[in-house]
Amino acid sequence: MPTVKTVTYKSTTVSGKAEAGSTVYVYNGSKYLGKGTANSKGNYVVHISKQKKGSTLKIYAKDKAGNKSGYRYVKVK
Repeated sequence: MPTVKTVTYKSTTVSGKAEAGSTVYVYNGSKYLGKGTANSKGNYVVHISKQKKGSTLKIYAKDKAGNKSGYRYVKVK
């Protein structure tokens, strides 16, 4: 499951750590916001549009073998 740094209503990126080479997906409810790939050190950045304060983002990773992580929920501050 990816880790996620704080996301605020001013944020235009979601970042953190995930398995190296995995793809990280970001949703707000069922709305797809973006995806990014973790580098060799496991760091990823996903570019998103600004989200409303108090909304909840759903983030998960999928590795190269297609295994999907659990969801990490992050509240927009």
